[in-house]
This record gives sequence, C-alpha cells and structure tokens, in this order.
Amino acid sequence: ATYFEFVASKALVHGGLAIGTSVLVVLAINLSVLASLLFWTTILLATMGYFALGLLITSFAKNQTAPNLLSFTYLLAIGTLNLLSMRFEVFQLLSALTFERYGLVFTYLSLNSGGVGLEASLAVMRLPGFLIMAILCLGLFLVATAIGARRLSV
Repeated sequence: ATYFEFVASKALVHGGLAIGTSVLVVLAINLSVLASLLFWTTILLATMGYFALGLLITSFAKNQTAPNLLSFTYLLAIGTLNLLSMRFEVFQLLSALTFERYGLVFTYLSLNSGGVGLEASLAVMRLPGFLIMAILCLGLFLVATAIGARRLSV
C-alpha cells in the first residue's frame, strides 16, 4: 500500500469513529443540530485537524509508545494554553494559532443555536474565526501528509 492509501484507510476508520461518536453525543443533546451545515463543517474540520496532528506525531515517533505520550502531552499543553489565554493576554496570540480554540467556539455555537438554517450557517462560516480554523486544519493536514510521505520514502 502507498502512503496515501494508508492515510486514506486511517482517515476512513478513525475519522468515521470520531464523527460517529460526535453524532451519538449530539443525538443525546439536541437532535435538530444534525440538520446544521455549521455543525457538520465544524466537526469535519476538527476531525481533520486532530487526524493531521496524529499523522504528524506518528511521523516522528521512534516506537509505539511515543505517539501515546506525545498526544497526551499535546492535549495537556493545549488545555493549559487555552486556560492561560483566558487570564493572561500574552497567551491569547498563541491560542489564536491553534485550531482547537476555534473548533470549541464553533462547536459550542452550533450546539447552542440548535439546527440553524443554511443561511445562518453560511453567515457564521464567513466569519474570520471560522476561516482561520479552516485554514489551520487544512494547512496542518497538508503539512502532515507531506512530511509523512517524505519520511516514509527516506
């Protein structure tokens, strides 16, 4: 299998599990949210961002334990960064460079607004924060696949 076939199979399985789990949680909270384009776009972008982080981490891992430790460390660091950004202005810029910050905001917005219509979803998706999240997730995915393919071929 080529690297891209490997990535596609992982994306289908792990991305499918992530999105499936999200749908089950939303079914328990508010069924009308599933009709929202904003919800689906946010979930797909966040899944892509986390998948890209996983690809990036495994590209540099030397053994099977390293990705677990690196992923755990990353999640702790992001949580700490977001917490510090609420209290200290200097951390707000660093937090603004992470897709997780925007993913949380837009997931919260889509869950609390219920099943927003197509026009409202498109209006929110034109906001700078949403566009930044999309650019960060897509850019991270492209960088991760390029680095992974390069490291595999070396």
